[in-house]
Amino acid sequence: MKDNLVIVGILFLLFVSVFSMSSKVHTAHAQTGTIYIRADGSVDPSDAPVVTSDNVTYTLQSSVNASVIIERSNIILNGQGHEIRGSGILNATGIDITDRTNVTVKNVQVTRFTYGINLLRSSDCVVKQNNVTNNDNGIKLSSSYGNMITENKVNGSDNGIIMNLVSNFNSVTGNLIMNNTYAVRLEFGPNQNNSFLTNTVAKNQYAFVVLSSSLNTIYHNDFLNNTFPAFVDNSSLQNLWDNGYPSGGNHWSNYNGSDANMNGIGDTAFTITRNATDNYPLMGTFHVFNAYQSNYVTVVSNSTIDSFSYVQSNSTILIRASNSTVDQIFGFCRVSIPHALMSGPYNVTVDGASPYYVNYTMYDNGTDRWIYLSYQHSTREIVVVAEFQPLILMSASTVTTLLAVALWRGRRNNQR
Repeated sequence: MKDNLVIVGILFLLFVSVFSMSSKVHTAHAQTGTIYIRADGSVDPSDAPVVTSDNVTYTLQSSVNASVIIERSNIILNGQGHEIRGSGILNATGIDITDRTNVTVKNVQVTRFTYGINLLRSSDCVVKQNNVTNNDNGIKLSSSYGNMITENKVNGSDNGIIMNLVSNFNSVTGNLIMNNTYAVRLEFGPNQNNSFLTNTVAKNQYAFVVLSSSLNTIYHNDFLNNTFPAFVDNSSLQNLWDNGYPSGGNHWSNYNGSDANMNGIGDTAFTITRNATDNYPLMGTFHVFNAYQSNYVTVVSNSTIDSFSYVQSNSTILIRASNSTVDQIFGFCRVSIPHALMSGPYNVTVDGASPYYVNYTMYDNGTDRWIYLSYQHSTREIVVVAEFQPLILMSASTVTTLLAVALWRGRRNNQR
């Protein structure tokens, strides 16, 4: 009996030891203070959870309560989803990129700093796929040019994305900017020739503030449920809020115009503020998809686009759309198709039948074709097929399309 108790005791101690070791392996590094990526490629302090094998790509191994200062150009900092968290100290910066060129910062969560990610006098840098939350200033560019800010989530800040002190030729695309006091701010300029495209700007107090800045392009964005859509001063009359017809401008949730000619663009211009006008407001949200080898299909729709796919073997576009509100009766899609991707003529079906309305010749500029269709709502499966010639190819394409659609439906059903 005593021997059994000894054995049980030993096993218990072994279990506790293994559990303790396992816990230590999974405990996040509690680094505090400041982490430097030095100009010579070294990481300081040496025990910081930032590793590199080539002095080019640096990866964050755990979440830290620290700032990261980048003193080396031509590098990549990959956060791997880990958090860089501040303590709320005034003027602290989460990731500092000063006087640097060609630095990429991606996949990092940055929280509770005065400046979440700060670019000062830096150029040709990329800030992408980061989650920048609850900072005074989310992403800030000062005297910086040629940078790309893309696919980030910026929320809960006083200023979401801010540019000042002559920041030019920067690109802000595909970001989700929401629940900030000021979503995007341009001030203390002139800040010129910046582009703001395909962003979702939602539930902010001010969506866009443009002060002493001009020659900027702002279109194909979705401005949703912001208290004030924009504030623009008198020096900013040369900013462009649309890309003409049929490309269009932005989608504004507070635009109340009609679309009698059914082309996905409002019949009347939208006056944003006294000094800013969107001449071609979009009647639905804007979506862009890389269908195949950088051939981009754009969709404007008042429906929720649940999925998009392209079958290259038989030139077929598959779109699944559902009603965006429970009481929505009709939906529409305006689809722009590059000729290099699919040459017309086209055939469109919705749930295997003809649409409620379709216009195959809405617009064609020789490079792209715009088509418009509407349908009665629930969840709809939209299929756009290129009608090939001669007839023998057309028949083979039809069979392949039916098989592709059947497989796609099966895959969608299995995912439910």
